[in-house]
Amino acid sequence: MEGFTHAKENVLLKLINEILLLAFLATDIFCIARGVHGHRNDSFLTASTMTFGVWVVILILFIGTLVYQWTDRGKKVIIDGLSWRLPVIFLANTAYLHFWIHRNLFSVFMFAIFANIAVTNAYYILKTEHHPENIYEELLVHTPISMLHAWSTFLVIDSAFAAFGERTGFEPHGWTKFYVIVALLGLELVSAGYAHATSDGDLIGNITITWVLYGLARRGSYVPFIDSAIWWAALVSVAFVIKSAHGFCLNKYPLYKQQLFGGEILLSSEEV
Repeated sequence: MEGFTHAKENVLLKLINEILLLAFLATDIFCIARGVHGHRNDSFLTASTMTFGVWVVILILFIGTLVYQWTDRGKKVIIDGLSWRLPVIFLANTAYLHFWIHRNLFSVFMFAIFANIAVTNAYYILKTEHHPENIYEELLVHTPISMLHAWSTFLVIDSAFAAFGERTGFEPHGWTKFYVIVALLGLELVSAGYAHATSDGDLIGNITITWVLYGLARRGSYVPFIDSAIWWAALVSVAFVIKSAHGFCLNKYPLYKQQLFGGEILLSSEEV
């Protein structure tokens, strides 16, 4: 069980986290109620409406994050480790959604970049300095940050095409096809990084990228070349999911199984 001996420390930052998450949550609920995610500017790289359900999963996990921040381990990782990065992430994503509501596409693009930079910094801190010690930390800290990192990477691409790209309904110019391929390669590189950066991989990041690519394929662009490229990218991304799943099962699953159900941990040859 996690202790709460430091629950009364850094209360101001903890409350700021909760207030900004509440604003983030309220803005997304408003987006869902107004159908904002379903009425996007149709570019040649626009995901289906269901793809944006990722927001709901991320926000639910972040609610757990802010409960976990009151524990001793949560304070060390979230308050001492991430510090003010977490409220910046909440604020940037709230602004991103706000400008989508008002269709200010240039501001959407700028805040998508800002949010991606903020979450990338938090992601790096977690991966290099705070390896998860238990399943709660994995689920409530690393999982939402990994998911948001992959998701925000897509949002930069999505908002760029929405703000500056051609609209569907006619044959795109060659440069549009070129930028679509560049964007897909960028997503594949991020997915490859998740799978190969560590022996554990990043299963959540890989699943999120694959989900995005499936959403792009499901929406379709009505251009055979682009649609084929998206499907091929999705298939390659599945291979990276398998790679990360193997790393998770080999390196993390035995530990979490032991924590939940007890029993011995079988060490790999590298750990002996």
